[in-house]
Amino acid sequence: MKLKEFEKSLLSSTKIIERTITADELRLMLDRIRSDLDVKKKSLQDRAKLDSLLPEVVRIGEYVQMRVEEIDRSPVVSLSLEDQNASMEELETTKKQLENVIGEIPSCEESIEIRQTSCWQLGRIDELLARLRDAVGNRVTAIAAFKALEADTMEKLSRLEGLTEMAFENSVPLELMHDQLQALRNAIEMCAETKAKLASISNDDLDRENRQAKEQLANAVDVAAERFKRASENVEAFLASRMDTEKLFEDGNLLIAELQQLVRDGWNILTKSDTTPNAYAAHAVVIEEPVKRAKSALSRAAKDERFDHLRKTINEAEEVRDMLEKRKILWDEFIQMRDTATDKLDEQRATLVAIEEKEPRPIAEALKDHIRLKDIKQNNAEAILLIIEKMKSISEELHPLEIAYAEVRSLVADSDQTEQQCRDVLHLIETEMVEEKDLIERGEQIIKELNDIRTTISLQPTRDEVAKVINELLPSVRAKIDFFKANDDDAKESRIHVQRTPEPLVEEYLTAVSDISSDIDTLIKNIADSEKEQKEKRIQLLRSNFEKLRLTADESEEEALRGRIEAELRLLAPDEECTKQLSEELS
Repeated sequence: MKLKEFEKSLLSSTKIIERTITADELRLMLDRIRSDLDVKKKSLQDRAKLDSLLPEVVRIGEYVQMRVEEIDRSPVVSLSLEDQNASMEELETTKKQLENVIGEIPSCEESIEIRQTSCWQLGRIDELLARLRDAVGNRVTAIAAFKALEADTMEKLSRLEGLTEMAFENSVPLELMHDQLQALRNAIEMCAETKAKLASISNDDLDRENRQAKEQLANAVDVAAERFKRASENVEAFLASRMDTEKLFEDGNLLIAELQQLVRDGWNILTKSDTTPNAYAAHAVVIEEPVKRAKSALSRAAKDERFDHLRKTINEAEEVRDMLEKRKILWDEFIQMRDTATDKLDEQRATLVAIEEKEPRPIAEALKDHIRLKDIKQNNAEAILLIIEKMKSISEELHPLEIAYAEVRSLVADSDQTEQQCRDVLHLIETEMVEEKDLIERGEQIIKELNDIRTTISLQPTRDEVAKVINELLPSVRAKIDFFKANDDDAKESRIHVQRTPEPLVEEYLTAVSDISSDIDTLIKNIADSEKEQKEKRIQLLRSNFEKLRLTADESEEEALRGRIEAELRLLAPDEECTKQLSEELS
């Protein structure tokens, strides 16, 4: 019973200390303990049996020694037949007693000496019986042997009368039931040996009365043997049932210990932040097999209350298994969402990389790339945002699984980075397109202004108009061309996406300015020549008018005319030679 309590204590679960020993190791340990206890128990039983048999061995030895000395003092032939028969019966009885003692001597090292002594005493009894048989003959010997066998058998049957009476209850210790079974088997073996001994006694050597007694004894032995056999079968059946139940209970305790450890491991997986998600499905599968074994054990245990703990443990294990399977489903859904979002980001990044790897291209192609990237960005942004929100919700259900939170953070960072990269590229394309449009417009404006200057020059402009072209319009165009060239050079050098429009070339602008400057120089010379010619004609006219007036007018009119001519001369390039000459003449 103490072993059972110890076993139950070892198998019972604890809430504070986690056992490191496995169920199989525990089972082997218990088997070794049980085996050691059985060996110790057998040794103590053998010792006790030897101690109980030793006085009987000593008594028989003293009796045999006494009879040897008596026969040595008084020869057998000198004894009467009655005394000889009495002596033979006593010796036969003593022989049966000694044989019984030898049969009960346990097989152990300590019993060797007692067994040898007993066998030696048995040999001495056989020698005495042989001497008596020689004296009284076979008939007397047979009768004596039968009488001794009859007395011994009846005594044993009487002693074993209550052996078949036993209560078959679960409260009876198994050790006691095993002892009872062994006693019944010994009784059956005793009956078989008695039958063999009875068969060895010939009826011809017995008188009528002893033959009847022999037949009655044989019947009594048969009845007893049948009773012992039925009792043995009943005990074996009961023991088998008890042993099966006990084995089932022991297995149940081992299953409880195994399931409790699996439940603890399961809760550890569910509550640790650094759990590997693959452990959800793996541990759920590990729990399933012992749960099936435990349910199978329960199905054979009927409604035994001792299995209530196992029922409770099965429920706990199934609860943890279901939670692990749910976590596994959630994790699979989480990973599927992550992969979907990653695919969308990969698609967006692939488009982004393809656009970034392109050489600068015409503004129309750049515009197509801008539209394509913008569409992908807008279409994916909403879907990815929705996926991230769902992943956040699932990560809360997977709490405290840190890898789920890390995946969400990583996806958010990846999404933000990709989003920013797209915005940067879109902004750069937009900037370059605006810049290119501005350069085109400025180039067109330069061409327009150059054409306007050409038109002005071609229409025989006045000196003031030419001066305006030289002093205002042409410097303005030159400044715009210089600024345009600087922007054009910078664009050609720094542009990533939008290619600079090859037409018109800055060199053409500069050539046009140079041509215009040359035309202006020619125009200025022509204007100067024309003005000089007109001045000379005017002066000539003035001189002619003055000469006519001086000849026909009076002195006062001449002075007035001279004053007007001098005033007009001052307006006509007074530094020129012809003007100076006329001024001198007037003086």
